[in-house]
Amino acid sequence: MDPYKNPFDVVETDDANKGTKQQERYQLSAGVGAQLTSKFAIGGKIDYQAANLAKMKDLRHVNKLLDINAAIGGLQHLGKVSIGVNYTYLRRIESVNFRTNGNTDQIYLSLVSFGSFYGRTERFDKSGYTNGEKTRPVANIGHGTSLQINVDINPSTKFLSEFSYQNKKGSYGLNGSADFALSEHEGTQFRYSGILSITNNNNQHILKVDAQLDNLTNWENIYRDATTPGGVTRTVYYGKSEMFLRDITSVSLGYTKFAKIINNHPAWTITADANYFRRQQSTTIYPFYRDQNLDSYQLSAGASRNIFKSRTRYSLGLKAAYGAGSGTEKIDGLLATPSSTQQSPYSTDLYLNQEFEYFTKPRASINIDFQYTRVAKNNLTPYLKVDYSFTKAFDTEYLGTSFGIFGATVGCNF
Repeated sequence: MDPYKNPFDVVETDDANKGTKQQERYQLSAGVGAQLTSKFAIGGKIDYQAANLAKMKDLRHVNKLLDINAAIGGLQHLGKVSIGVNYTYLRRIESVNFRTNGNTDQIYLSLVSFGSFYGRTERFDKSGYTNGEKTRPVANIGHGTSLQINVDINPSTKFLSEFSYQNKKGSYGLNGSADFALSEHEGTQFRYSGILSITNNNNQHILKVDAQLDNLTNWENIYRDATTPGGVTRTVYYGKSEMFLRDITSVSLGYTKFAKIINNHPAWTITADANYFRRQQSTTIYPFYRDQNLDSYQLSAGASRNIFKSRTRYSLGLKAAYGAGSGTEKIDGLLATPSSTQQSPYSTDLYLNQEFEYFTKPRASINIDFQYTRVAKNNLTPYLKVDYSFTKAFDTEYLGTSFGIFGATVGCNF
């Protein structure tokens, strides 16, 4: 469903086989906390998401997603300093099933992209990544921990720091008596977040910084089916080959001002943000390889006005942004001289060009939103929000030049 959350992707090689896709998502979040002593508290939170996606034209695929992010931790107050520690469990399972409903004699070829739209073409049949007889999961299981330090510098100034680490492992397919893993992957994440809050008069200023390092490695298992003297077919593993290596560095800076705060409600909210993203990745189909480097940044500023009338709030917001980037789209080369029987990897250059333009070409956007909120009984606050954003891109060759998105949200806070 999201190729940036998985170590590989399966891409159409023929535009004539593109079809409509239908997707449904369901999300649920819950949390609970308890104050055990005057200085010690514990708490827990879970974010649950389930989703379904189906392509409505051959070659069809049905994806089902289960995504769980659960955390439990404790907080100790030590005078003006508070220290918190928590453990995080991550579980993301996306099952994939390929099939056809139409002409079964037609040949369907897909690109198994191991990175940068570079990989092997595969015919849809009873084997491989697009096996028509098996439903295989792309599994990601992770564990993490984080340390939070909150310092009350003075009654109006607070500084919060969080240091986090996560490790994730997974595979496509599961090793067992009925199936085997085609590939295995592992990644780590290091993250720092800092928030400085300054309150004076009826105004609050918040400065945020976030820095993150991510790396991911994907290996393909080398195997073949062997038949024993007794006529039993089994899968024999010979090792694994590194296919993909990715490093991502991201940094964001943000400023928010809540002005004219009355009863915890600001009359104005002003924001300014700067985001930087760098991705370096290498794909290997031995002895061939493809490297890619790209940098992307975005600057944005916005303001919203809140008007309160009795138990009703009206909010009108406006935000503008500009972004661009640079990098090297592809560097193709050889690690060794290929044999006469080795074919060069397949590449869908159109998708490669489109993605590179998406991250690097100059673009400007504007967003406007309106929200109506009503305070009901027992602190329930149902709301209706509508928004529209328009993006204009410049110097594009493979992508369009503009697009707009309209959204409507109905919700309730409690």
